[in-house]
Amino acid sequence: MLRVPVVLALGLVFAPALTAQDKPTAAMLQAVSGTWKLDPAHSDTVPADPMSRGAGPRGFSGGGSRGGGGADPNLRLVMAEVNPGAGLVVAANDSTVAMATANMLKANPNAVSNWKTDGKKYQDAQMDGTITESQSGWRDGVLTIMYGVVGVGSFTREFKLGRDGKTLELKETVLAGGRKAEYKLSFNR
Repeated sequence: MLRVPVVLALGLVFAPALTAQDKPTAAMLQAVSGTWKLDPAHSDTVPADPMSRGAGPRGFSGGGSRGGGGADPNLRLVMAEVNPGAGLVVAANDSTVAMATANMLKANPNAVSNWKTDGKKYQDAQMDGTITESQSGWRDGVLTIMYGVVGVGSFTREFKLGRDGKTLELKETVLAGGRKAEYKLSFNR
C-alpha cells in the first residue's frame, strides 16, 4: 500500500514542466509572414519519402510525392505535410499561423494549414478512429509547430527568422516507425 503514494510522488516530482509561451511582437509576425522561396544551395535534400535513408546532405529533390509513408494511411497523414517543395506562404497574427507549402498548393490550390500558437496540445478524432495531435507556439523568437498521428508518427517544424529578415531557416524533425529524420531548409523572400 505504501508503494502507490511513493510512485505517485516521484511521478509528480519528475513530470516535465510546460514551457512558457512568448507573445510574438508585431514586428516578428510581419517579418515571418509572406512568400518564401527555397534556397537549394543552403538546404538539405528532402526525398519523396522523408524517412528513406538515401537523402544527400545538400541540394533538394524538388516536389516529389506529397507523402510517402508506405502503405500505412495514418503515416501518410503525417508525411503529406513534411516536404514543403519549392516554397512556403505564411500569414501570422498573434494567435494563429496560416501556412501553405508549394507541394500542398500543387495538390490543391486552396490548401492551407492553420495552427493555433497558444502552446496547447489539440487532439482530433478522425473517422477511422485515429487521433491527430498538434501543438504550436513561439519561444525565443522561434515558431514551433508539431503535428502527428498518435502512436504512428509526427513531424516538428522550427521556424527561425534570419537576422537580416530576408532568410527563414526551417528545421524539420520526422519521427515514424521508430526512426528519426532531420532536415534543415533555408528560404528567402
